[in-house]
Amino acid sequence: MALRQGGQLPAKIRDAPQLQPGQEMYFLAYMELSSARTMGGLIPWTAVQEYGKALRLDEETCEDLHFLISEMDIARGNYYEAKEKRERRGKS
Repeated sequence: MALRQGGQLPAKIRDAPQLQPGQEMYFLAYMELSSARTMGGLIPWTAVQEYGKALRLDEETCEDLHFLISEMDIARGNYYEAKEKRERRGKS
């Protein structure tokens, strides 16, 4: 049922995490840096470092950027790994 007909938002949207003020910069950086992924599926440290330099981030903010990009990459990897396992079970 469509939203305009009284339907509900999909759970992915309804239950999406809320970003706190200032956090959107890190999420946008993650999205922009996603094109720099290596074959291993991770965003390289050097790409994050160059991004931080381009934005003239101070040392502490750049450290936060590295940490958060790494955490988002780990979460992404875990998501796709779990999805692949579910799909394999479904084909059995």
